[in-house]
Amino acid sequence: MLLKTALKNIRKSLVLNLVTCLQMTAAMVVTVILISSILIRYQYYTPLKSYFRANGIYGVFPNNAEKDWDGGLDAQRWLDDAGLKAELDGEQEVLGSCNASCFSADASKLYSYGYTDNLIRAFTPELESGRWLSADNSGDLPEIVVSQNDQGWNTGDVIELIIDQGYQFRIVGVLKENAKIPTGFSNQRDPDFTQFYRTYSFRTEECPLVLMRLASLRALSEKIRCGMTAGFIVTYPDHISEDQLNRECEKLSTFGSAVTVPLRTMQKNNLRYLYRQMYDQFPIVLVLMILTAVSSICSGALTTRIRLRDYAVYYVCGLRWKQCTAINLMQSVICGLVSSAAAFLLLLGIQKTSLSEQFRIIWRPESIAGIAAVFVIYLIVSMIMPAVIIRNSTPKQILTGDRT
Repeated sequence: MLLKTALKNIRKSLVLNLVTCLQMTAAMVVTVILISSILIRYQYYTPLKSYFRANGIYGVFPNNAEKDWDGGLDAQRWLDDAGLKAELDGEQEVLGSCNASCFSADASKLYSYGYTDNLIRAFTPELESGRWLSADNSGDLPEIVVSQNDQGWNTGDVIELIIDQGYQFRIVGVLKENAKIPTGFSNQRDPDFTQFYRTYSFRTEECPLVLMRLASLRALSEKIRCGMTAGFIVTYPDHISEDQLNRECEKLSTFGSAVTVPLRTMQKNNLRYLYRQMYDQFPIVLVLMILTAVSSICSGALTTRIRLRDYAVYYVCGLRWKQCTAINLMQSVICGLVSSAAAFLLLLGIQKTSLSEQFRIIWRPESIAGIAAVFVIYLIVSMIMPAVIIRNSTPKQILTGDRT
């Protein structure tokens, strides 16, 4: 009965309830967009968080950096036990990527990167189709992931790439346009984690990108030459002294690293960047919540004033003021559910249109919690004024018009 009465009241004040739903839908949509903008920053920090928080060094090699090319220590070998790890003292792990000179079968130029296995395990870029590289590729052919392209390459295709000679590769995935990939290059002396990545757009670069496992690339031929062109991370035991870490930084600089920064310095920059993003968004979220609360109070009070005579009649017919308040709560719940459904549909619509380039939507528990928070605030606040109005009026006063 209470539910039927609530639905009847909604129909009688349809325009007012529609306005309320529109206000709440807008609040929910804006809240999710704001939360998503923060999560976008975190989604590139979180996968490598354990590395950024470790004791070690972040560095950046410029194009084709080398210590002794003629001596056989080329950049490709810098990332394995016989290369960079062998040159350092006390290192635990090396994470990074390198660039191989690569061409398609028709001799057109490609961008290509080989990733260390730990980087492949730690980070998965956004994919249009297929899956990410496997760190234990045991198939008959080396696996690759490609960008959007004009070659007609798709997931499942076997293609030939020319490195020092022709090799067959199997495409296991295709990147989304504007996907973030860990091949960032920056000479910034005070970097944060955003410099570790770059956004890859085939439309902008007009050149396909190929990503592969570095170990698979090395297994093809010892003649393949690669050049470091991206950021890398070297971790050390926690007990290593600051002086020893500084000596390791100097050693990396002599190898050609353009930037060498202790990871503890980079982590401070990471946290400063993330906190700044939240601080920038907080005033908007606060104003949004205040507007939601004010509009909820006003619409709840106005609706209750309009329906006050009906509540008095319900009381005379046997309902108590507590039940009348429950009817008002049901109206708010219904409006909240309608608004939540509308917000979900609108956000999904944004994801499916060109608006997704301006408004990135990330569906995570935090996004759902944002919608739920707006819903709960609306329910709580929408009951304050109606409860006060109902409880401070008697049926006789309402029916006779005597409010004194």
